[in-house]
Amino acid sequence: MADLWLTRDQQGQILFYLGDYKQASSTFKSTQWQAYSSYGAEQYKNSVTLYGQFNDIDSQIAQANALAHGREYIDARNLYKKILTIDPQNHAAVTNIVIVQAIIDEVNRLSASQKAEDGEAIKELGDEPQTGDGAEREEAPKE
Repeated sequence: MADLWLTRDQQGQILFYLGDYKQASSTFKSTQWQAYSSYGAEQYKNSVTLYGQFNDIDSQIAQANALAHGREYIDARNLYKKILTIDPQNHAAVTNIVIVQAIIDEVNRLSASQKAEDGEAIKELGDEPQTGDGAEREEAPKE
């Protein structure tokens, strides 16, 4: 019945502001809002796909952030690098690439350590870390 009085985007905004991001994402007509809502619903793969339809820097940052949250660290780092070639002073890209690279380095270090413990010869691990699917996600404390 809400369709009679409100547009899909208006309905989506209500759902979004009520914190029902998953439902908001499927309600919005606006692709940008669908992407934003998918990110809020922690549907990172969907968010990456939706943000990929836009070429502006903010959407690329959001796409890289979604990749990082989805544990696609290499792809996130590479997108941050691309953004920095276009906008070398972009604060979000400068900050986030350092964080993502630290995660990649740590995963590589842990992978090397595990292989050494298993008695396997240590070899160059390259840039392909495990995604850490078993790791718990830490959230910042709410203020």
